[in-house]
Amino acid sequence: MSLATRDAVRGVPRPVRLLNAVGRRAGDRGPLGPLDADDMLRDARRRTGLSDLGPDTGDALGRLVDAVNAEARLTALGRLIVNRMLRTFVAQRLRIVAEHRRSPALAATPVVRPIFVVGYWRTGTTLLHNLLAQADGARPLYMHEAVDPIPPALRGTARDTRPLQFGLQQRGLYYLSPEITRIHDFSGGPAECLRLLGRSFVSHLFPHMVPAASYEDWLWGLDDAALAPVYALHRMQLQTLQADGRPGHWVLKSPAHLPTLGALLAAYPDATVVQTHRDPAKVLGSLSSLVSVGVGLLADAPDPRTIGRQVLARTERTLAVVDRTRAALGDRVVDVRYADLVRDPVGVAAGVQERAGRSLSAAGEARMRAWLAANPQGKHGAHHYSLAQFGLDPAAVERFAGPYRERYGIPAESAAPAGALPGAQV
Repeated sequence: MSLATRDAVRGVPRPVRLLNAVGRRAGDRGPLGPLDADDMLRDARRRTGLSDLGPDTGDALGRLVDAVNAEARLTALGRLIVNRMLRTFVAQRLRIVAEHRRSPALAATPVVRPIFVVGYWRTGTTLLHNLLAQADGARPLYMHEAVDPIPPALRGTARDTRPLQFGLQQRGLYYLSPEITRIHDFSGGPAECLRLLGRSFVSHLFPHMVPAASYEDWLWGLDDAALAPVYALHRMQLQTLQADGRPGHWVLKSPAHLPTLGALLAAYPDATVVQTHRDPAKVLGSLSSLVSVGVGLLADAPDPRTIGRQVLARTERTLAVVDRTRAALGDRVVDVRYADLVRDPVGVAAGVQERAGRSLSAAGEARMRAWLAANPQGKHGAHHYSLAQFGLDPAAVERFAGPYRERYGIPAESAAPAGALPGAQV
């Protein structure tokens, strides 16, 4: 089957199929050719008139671009999307750093007692994140803020156009990949802080988007000292967002923090970090499906079995790193089991609030229950997946899933050949 025919079978819109066909014919020539890190930097500095990238993350952008060019097999659409994203990240980073250089008060603004939900994908992080966002004084990160962390107050404008801009981007995403809504909720509600990490170009965001094994191997070799600039930039973005004057403690979420818990807590020593837990044997098929849809949007004909092997290896490696880190962190991380969260979501959220030194008011509890009523499981349709379609061997999964369940007291779940998870609440 040709790549063009395969695109048609997958339901890729016809204009995108034509663009990808043109890109295949052009090869490495023209604007649809390889990414160029040096040109990204030159262009962003020319357009912004700025040069300071702030915390030193070395040659991270170059490493990422080299790996993508060599390994990702991006389609023409994929190259356009990744190219635009990285160029935007560079320009935004320049502007964020410039705001901090211009305003020492901004740089000195405290980020007080944030809450981070850091469980692995598909373990209830979205549900818990949304509930904690309903508590008194909570300030979640919204999608339009994650996409553009510079508020109108720093632009000298009264109107905030970021929600409109994000809405247009969201419509484009749903046009390109309508099935993605059944896997994850990309609405304008509370968002992951992945993009805040992405602007450092040192982030596990990228290997989940595109195949880039050499870059991912480099990430795994970084220690807390090397990651300190990444979290310095993360903090700078929260401070920049706080310039809008909206009060409250940050309620943030991203599984990408899991391999870097030591660096996260070094940057935010008063943070409450919550790790959600679920049987990996139940999670891996769904996560492989999520990665497959994302990679399939950008790369030529990704092999499901290859994705399954990558997700399996990544999960096993992540959990091993977390175990080592948790041993050093002691009780600084709050554990939440998925089974408990599903059985008593408000009670679990209230317990997290208590561990964070905050009580849950009657009004906050009412908002949580109202959110649950408005967001039932399966709201965006069922997400169907199977271990077998990604070549995942239950025995290989059980090699680390069994000890993990025992360590955290997690009940075993049936890893049936096919299953469904709701996109809105996991």
